[in-house]
Amino acid sequence: MAVSLLAASCGGDSEELAELKDQVAALEEKLEQATTTAPATTVAPTASTTTTSTTSAPATTATTTTTQPPATTTTTTTQAPTTTTTTTTTQAPATTTTATTTTTTTTTTTTTTTTTTTQAPATVDLDAVRQEIDFEVERACAVIKSGDESTINDTQGILSYNQEWSVVASELEVVDATKTCAAIDYLIEIALGVEFGAWGCGQGVVHKWTTDVALKVLGAPTTSDSVILDAVVADLDRLIESITISRDDNAEGGISVHFVPVSEMSQLLPSYVPGNDGYFSSTWSCSGPLTTSVVLIGSDVSETFRTHLIREEVTQAFGFATDSDKYQASIFQSAYTDVDSYAALDEVLISLLYDPRVEPNATAAELRTALTWKFSSND
Repeated sequence: MAVSLLAASCGGDSEELAELKDQVAALEEKLEQATTTAPATTVAPTASTTTTSTTSAPATTATTTTTQPPATTTTTTTQAPTTTTTTTTTQAPATTTTATTTTTTTTTTTTTTTTTTTQAPATVDLDAVRQEIDFEVERACAVIKSGDESTINDTQGILSYNQEWSVVASELEVVDATKTCAAIDYLIEIALGVEFGAWGCGQGVVHKWTTDVALKVLGAPTTSDSVILDAVVADLDRLIESITISRDDNAEGGISVHFVPVSEMSQLLPSYVPGNDGYFSSTWSCSGPLTTSVVLIGSDVSETFRTHLIREEVTQAFGFATDSDKYQASIFQSAYTDVDSYAALDEVLISLLYDPRVEPNATAAELRTALTWKFSSND
């Protein structure tokens, strides 16, 4: 409308008017082109952006470690996480974002197998081991014999036991061998001799009880005498495992123990030797076993000495016929003593004589062979 008014006001000058018309026409043409090209509604262009990120999972990793020996296998398997994809879409003017859920799974499996293999020991020279044991036993035995007899009770403290010897003998067996070595000479002296002589067969050989033994008390023992006798019986029964020893005042045979004045002893036992406050006499068969024994205890001697006599004379009636002056603390000491208990060496002697390997009528040589402590001679 503004252009039309301009054309009307310029009608007076034709030349200029024509020029102006041309300019107006050109302007109107451009205006028309501009008007025709522009759309009535303007829509913002759509911007679409898509981003895709893909992480490729690493391959499953398996690690196997094997250590041998011992055979131990550890297998660890780790499951790789799943592939993760994230997609983001932006819509103009609105924006929408969609993301997938990421799931990660880890699986660990451990398998452990343990195998223990014991290496077989190297070949052992058994003969050499036996000789080593014998040497040590002889050494410890010499130490015991050169000292007080009570040292036999500390054999384990004197011995130097090597654990490698266990293929041949235990420590207890070596200890017993040492005690036997230390006691066997004393045993032969006490058990195979006779203090006041012997009659008939079987002199200088082993005599021992081979059946259970009951002791019967006769005479006039005091209460103290009876208690002491019971203690001796209990000790002998403990030390002698091959037979049972008990007290039975109604028993027939076995060992009779008489408590009488010294002056009456010869009346009870014709073989009694005057001058002894205690005495015993045993009989045996020619095959060796003891059959009966008689023990005399002076009821008119002091209680202290009587306590010693009960233990000594009753013990001798079990096959230990001789006294000795070697060991002061031994119950078999020949000199005057008031010892009222067994020395450690005495207990070894008693157990050795009644070892099942020792047969009645055995000689000294046979006794040594039966009680051999040498491992090098054993297969």
